[in-house]
Amino acid sequence: MGLFSKLAFKLLGIDDTELPAEQINYIKDISNEYSVPEILKNTFGEFVDSLLHKHLIEGVVVFKENSLIYSSSPDILELANKLYEMFSSFKKENKVLYFNVGSWVSMFEKDEFVYMIKSDTRLCEFELNAVAKDIAVHGKNIFLEEYKKIMSFVKV
Repeated sequence: MGLFSKLAFKLLGIDDTELPAEQINYIKDISNEYSVPEILKNTFGEFVDSLLHKHLIEGVVVFKENSLIYSSSPDILELANKLYEMFSSFKKENKVLYFNVGSWVSMFEKDEFVYMIKSDTRLCEFELNAVAKDIAVHGKNIFLEEYKKIMSFVKV
């Protein structure tokens, strides 16, 4: 970098560096090979499996009105119930609570549902909202049907 380039960068914030062509070509090649998995809606299990695969998450648990609607894995039910109690005592509108329990567990409320998402990495709010949006757009009716089935067994 020449003297004038350094001076322009310091004073004016002008940066004339270019990205390496190899890096751009590599990103283009990968993006052409990778396709976003389709969300399947035939059955409830198929829907959740495709959701986990698309968002690269380990598990999802959904609550509505203090009731468990769905858990993608029976292994995380006990953890989900404990964390839900804690989440309920701390929850504030538009907040995400993160727990590190070997894997990252994120809990947040969106619309009438509370989501618990388990993943290898800590997901940002944008990623969590993408999962919630897929559930809202593609799976809300599926979740509500499952909820009705569960509630039909409960006698009040």
